[in-house]
Amino acid sequence: MRITRSNYFQKLNRFDIYLMLLIFSQILGAYGGFFQITRVFSLILFSFLFHSLSIKNFRTFRFYIYFHIVFIIYSMFFLVFGKYVETKTLLAIVYGIINITICLNLIILSSKCNDFFKSVCLGIFLFLIVAIPLSFWEIQTNVHFITVIVDGTQVGGTDILRIYTSLFFGNYNNYNMVLMMMTPFLFSYMLLYKKWFPLIFLAAILYIFSVNGTRSGVIMFLIQLLLFLILSKKIKFLFFVIPILFFYIPTIDLDSLIIFKRFEVLGVEDKERSDLIGISIQAFLDSYFLGIGPNAFSNYVAEKFPNYIGANHNLLSEILSQYGLFIFLYFVYILIRTFRKFYANIRYNPVIVFSLIGFPFVIVVNSSYLLGVNIWIFLTVLLIINIRKLKHTSK
Repeated sequence: MRITRSNYFQKLNRFDIYLMLLIFSQILGAYGGFFQITRVFSLILFSFLFHSLSIKNFRTFRFYIYFHIVFIIYSMFFLVFGKYVETKTLLAIVYGIINITICLNLIILSSKCNDFFKSVCLGIFLFLIVAIPLSFWEIQTNVHFITVIVDGTQVGGTDILRIYTSLFFGNYNNYNMVLMMMTPFLFSYMLLYKKWFPLIFLAAILYIFSVNGTRSGVIMFLIQLLLFLILSKKIKFLFFVIPILFFYIPTIDLDSLIIFKRFEVLGVEDKERSDLIGISIQAFLDSYFLGIGPNAFSNYVAEKFPNYIGANHNLLSEILSQYGLFIFLYFVYILIRTFRKFYANIRYNPVIVFSLIGFPFVIVVNSSYLLGVNIWIFLTVLLIINIRKLKHTSK
């Protein structure tokens, strides 16, 4: 039901606060390595919440919980029988266990919060309030917070002085991915609550996408913006926005934004990443559909294709090549459960639709996904929102 001003300031309980802090904790990105703040906070939080996992909660999300359990067991299988066994394989098991606690925390909190969706959005707002000024400072000074991994400093064989912002994520692609996961919630928040201040965040995010040169992020953003204008019945604003852009864009130093050079030279294609998909499929076939093992793709590429980088750069090919057919099909089933019947509640729960539009772009922007926390937070939140009926009071 439609959210009104009368319940917008609904009092948040302590579980809403926990949820906000869990979402906000992603701000430190890769800082801390194994002891990332999101992992540490989730483990501490789970020690207080695990007894609250009810049988009803477990039954509702058992297919998702079982997926993570099978995921870990499969990783253990490779620890014993895998060809490319090393410390990273054991690390994948540990990270998998921590990711289960994150997912269980979100499931438990969803049944305890006064408003799950609003608490997630407030956590995103806190994240952006801190992240955006720091990102602008990074862009202006070209001084970065931690040692960063930067690729793409050449476009079409030409060296480019790379200005970017990666915050604490160690890789601007990872930062881009997290921001891309947040835009559906910002657009949906404006539709549901009729409050327009998230436009400031969205404008800043679009600028960051442009500076970081993420073509997938810019294209996704524009498609979501068009959908927002349609759903909010503000499509007429296009007649005002387009002329403004027509006169404003020529005043921008486009050469200073790598996004325009990347579009000019590369278009929307990326041959190396397309080749990596083929290599991922080859790894899948070489493993007889069982997968080569968690975190083993870099070793496989170094052995078979030494001229390529050892990262999948695609969530689906990462699962297929490293975990095999069974885990891949199970994950596809999770996606179907997450996005199914998205049209049934499009008016009052549009975040699923915006996320469905963004998902094909989110899964190709980063170099790796499965061992991180961000993709699992994103998917778990969407799954909860689509399965549970949010408690909105009527007008």
